Amino acid sequence: MKQSTSEAYAEIDTILNFMDYEYIKEIPEKLRNLFKDKKSNNYEVNINPNKPLKEQNLKEESLSILAVLNYNYWCKDESKKENLIKKYLKKS
Repeated sequence: MKQSTSEAYAEIDTILNFMDYEYIKEIPEKLRNLFKDKKSNNYEVNINPNKPLKEQNLKEESLSILAVLNYNYWCKDESKKENLIKKYLKKS
C-alpha cells in the first residue's frame, strides 16, 4: 500500500473518531476496520475538531474518501446525491 494511502486512512480514522456515532454506524464495520488497521501509525495527524474540514490541510486522498463516504453512507436524499455529483465533477 502506498504511504499516502495509509496516511489518508490515518486522517480518516481520526476524523471518524470525532464524529457522532449516528454517522459512524452508517459505515460498514469492515470499512471502518480497514481505515483503522491499514492506517499509518507513524503519521502525525493534526485535526482540530473546532475547525471546518476545509481549513484542516487534509490530504487530497482523504478528501476524496470523505466525499465517497458522504455520497454512499451519509447522504440519503437522491436529489442531494445528484447535486453532490455535480459539485464533485466541477472540482475534478
